[in-house]
Amino acid sequence: MENEIGHDILKNPRAQDLESALKKVVWPETMLDITPTGKYQLLPHNLNTEAIIWLVFVKKKIMPTRHDNNISMERVMLVYCIMKEILVEVKDGIWSLSILHCIIAIHTKNVKSKRLKIKERCKEVEEVLDGMMTLKNKMRKKYPTETQNQDKEEALISKKGL
Repeated sequence: MENEIGHDILKNPRAQDLESALKKVVWPETMLDITPTGKYQLLPHNLNTEAIIWLVFVKKKIMPTRHDNNISMERVMLVYCIMKEILVEVKDGIWSLSILHCIIAIHTKNVKSKRLKIKERCKEVEEVLDGMMTLKNKMRKKYPTETQNQDKEEALISKKGL
């Protein structure tokens, strides 16, 4: 949504929008660093408690990021809009297409990695179970009457639900 003069506060914030946002989200008398490229550098410890809480929500649900050291001005502006209850169209221009592709690629890689770990763990469990079955079969051959009695006891216990 646009502010009172039709200015899109998220896509292209003006200097006074940034100034208002910074006053709202940072601790009083916080000095902001400026990067060599001329951009503001805002670190998490600069944010006040309410802004940190909203930033976690923004970074987890609206504008995911893997970088926790620096906070982008887009995220600061969104946190500011939330704190001031300014309505915004989140779908408009928060992510560029390249960022979306990057996020999708990271998510896909993580999912594939988790699936691979699960498959590896299943193989390990199968190997352990195979080893146990082999050991049980050896025990049956070596001590046939004792293992039969043990099997009967296990069957009775499982029927009783103990």
